[in-house]
Amino acid sequence: MGVVDTFLDLADYFTGQTISLRTDRCLNSRFRQVDCTLCEEACPAAEAIKVTRGHPILNNQACLQCGLCLHLCPTGAYTRPDPLLKRLSKTVAALPPETAVELLCPQNPEPATGFAAAAVQTKRCLAALSPADTLELAAQGRDVRLDDRFCETCPLGEIQPSLSDTLSQARAWAALLPKAGSLSLHSAMPPAEKPRNRPVFDVDRPPVSRRGFFGMLKTAGQESLSVALAEEPVDPATLGRPVPVSERMSHFAPVQRVRVLTLLDQTAISPPAGALPDPALPVAEIKVNPDLCSACGLCARFCPTGAVSFIKDETYFGLPFYAALCLGEACHVCRPACPEKAISLAAATPTAELLGKKPRYLIAGNLTACQKCGEPIAAGPEHPPTCFACRPRNLLADVL
Repeated sequence: MGVVDTFLDLADYFTGQTISLRTDRCLNSRFRQVDCTLCEEACPAAEAIKVTRGHPILNNQACLQCGLCLHLCPTGAYTRPDPLLKRLSKTVAALPPETAVELLCPQNPEPATGFAAAAVQTKRCLAALSPADTLELAAQGRDVRLDDRFCETCPLGEIQPSLSDTLSQARAWAALLPKAGSLSLHSAMPPAEKPRNRPVFDVDRPPVSRRGFFGMLKTAGQESLSVALAEEPVDPATLGRPVPVSERMSHFAPVQRVRVLTLLDQTAISPPAGALPDPALPVAEIKVNPDLCSACGLCARFCPTGAVSFIKDETYFGLPFYAALCLGEACHVCRPACPEKAISLAAATPTAELLGKKPRYLIAGNLTACQKCGEPIAAGPEHPPTCFACRPRNLLADVL
């Protein structure tokens, strides 16, 4: 099969499931100095995604609908209603308990021959599987493998490394679960294994009993509704905290992060024991230098999810931090948004305390008034007497 025929074959699977772009969710639209180009760099289709002067442009005529951008974008700017992937977890759950399962892409020519006891045909490029998708499978306590044997011959094969990154994130989240199955790539397994015949299940036709069939009919409408709701911003208040009215910019939790946190919230989170194989999570340990922070609150205003908040009264201020909502280095908008260069980020190790609903304070202190404009600023001998906005005018006055 030629490359063009392969592209057309892939397009047949994705008919009616075009990806759309919400530019208002892009980090660059929120704060251009972030200069995020993750989507353009990772996209395997030439000319499908271009970031020009901080603005992403999606060309659906060139898009191959692989789905990688859907979960690679930290703020979920790319969306696609996808009931097939939503049914994946239910399809795998319908298999006998503890049955190891292999997930197949549409290009697998021999789905009935493989290395796991059962296989599920996803009808999607495996790159479309997000950390949330694979985490939901691992939470069932079964071993899951992604069959990437045919990535080398696929025109989309250059995004194969993203599969490893996806599983690394999912394994880090799964470390918080008491009984999670393993997640692996075929290419990372020992070569001594021999393929065997096994049943193949279509994600569109999960194995169900008669009772299960009527249950699926009952929930069909709910699935359609959940797909529609996935396109709307999620209020972080649903994750256990209110959003202060004083914050000027809207905040939302990306759908992928909400799915992960919902699963962790439904499961008894246990701290990981010993060293983790993949400790890095898409969250960050944020540190604020108290000698530099002027209590301007810009880090909280530009934070897309509300992970960093800013609270104050007439004499006191604080920066509560909700690590579960932090998008880590993929976002890092708080760092360039800070005019005092007071913020630094470090990789975070997943712990129950880190991802809890109770915030920890990055910094807290007293307030005083800016000598120039009267706005509240951090008090103390180590801080300037004026706010960051008034300081350039002070320098100009000195020159004159």
